Amino acid sequence: MLEALEQIRAAEEANKEAYQKLQQEMKRYAEQKTHELEKIQSDNRQQLARMIEEKDQFELQELNAEKESLEAEAKKVRETLKEQYKKHQSQAIDAIIERVKETYGRH
Repeated sequence: MLEALEQIRAAEEANKEAYQKLQQEMKRYAEQKTHELEKIQSDNRQQLARMIEEKDQFELQELNAEKESLEAEAKKVRETLKEQYKKHQSQAIDAIIERVKETYGRH
């Protein structure tokens, strides 16, 4: 009977040790998975930051292209207005000279 109790006690000790080892393995596994999750989250944050930066660069390029286009268009409009001004200025001067000649006579 004493021998049976001794075997039971040894079995309980073995079970206790196996349980502790299993707990340690589970703890290591949980730590490993936590570390893997943190790495995945970090990688995702870096990828998101890169994507945002690429999007910002793309939008900046788009804005610069639009700015250049608008500047070119504004330059054309200014040149057209300048030409029209010169044309109308000459016509206005000629008209004024003609009126002066008509009013005060041709001398």
